[in-house]
Amino acid sequence: MKGKSLFNKTMLLSVCMIVVACSATQAPPYEADKAPEDRENYSGAKGLMQQQKDQSYMAKKELSDKCEQAKVSQAVAIKEGNREEAQKQQVLIDRTCV
Repeated sequence: MKGKSLFNKTMLLSVCMIVVACSATQAPPYEADKAPEDRENYSGAKGLMQQQKDQSYMAKKELSDKCEQAKVSQAVAIKEGNREEAQKQQVLIDRTCV
């Protein structure tokens, strides 16, 4: 009987250690110390929510960058008297600038 009791206590202790070890090594939901552009690892529900926010941010940033680039290109085209290029850039501005 003593053998079974010792075995049961050992098993219980082993299970407890595994549970503690598993919870201690759980990855954070996302890499909070990195900018959205640099994040690669997301974990769990919080990580998924952050990934969606980051993707939305990246899409908005891409449009904003295209908008700014089109405005600069249009200004250059106007300065150089290139009406056709200025009109092309206006179309891009209309599509990308919110």
